[in-house]
Amino acid sequence: MRVSNLMSRNVHACQAVDTLNRVAQILWEHDIGCVPILDNERRVIGIVTDRDVAMAAYTQGKPLGQIQVSTCMSRRVQSVREDDRIQIAASKMREHRVRRLAVVDEHGKLTGMLSLSDLSRRMWPRGGAKSFDDDELLSVVASVSQPRRGSAEEPLAALPDAGKPTRTKVNVTVRPMKRVAKPAK
Repeated sequence: MRVSNLMSRNVHACQAVDTLNRVAQILWEHDIGCVPILDNERRVIGIVTDRDVAMAAYTQGKPLGQIQVSTCMSRRVQSVREDDRIQIAASKMREHRVRRLAVVDEHGKLTGMLSLSDLSRRMWPRGGAKSFDDDELLSVVASVSQPRRGSAEEPLAALPDAGKPTRTKVNVTVRPMKRVAKPAK
């Protein structure tokens, strides 16, 4: 099976000079998790995820309409071609721990996007994508789910056996909410 069989072709994009408000609008209106950033010739020069928008708003302390896309876009975009095999795309997702790949032509121009959701939705029920099995999909999910920065936990070596429940220690901090005085009547 090829990337062209699973990719999304109706892609909504922005340019680096747009604001994050425009990106947030696209994310919301089209129920997607990332927006590719294109130059004037439709070549992919970056990507902005929903998390990028949230972190830029938090770290810069400005309204989204005052933050330019170029300040928070990832410039290292992983891509595949339409005629690549799904296994190549899965391998890139695993290796670079990304959930989405730009699909480009021979000139680097955007032709679509391939997401982890595209892989999983079209593989279910089992056997939906010939020559791409459940274990391969699970390995992609496990890889892209790993934290990017140092963690107190060791990297995931293997998925636990689905038949055996495992115990996980979770630390939760609860802070009391401030009471708001009721307005006088």
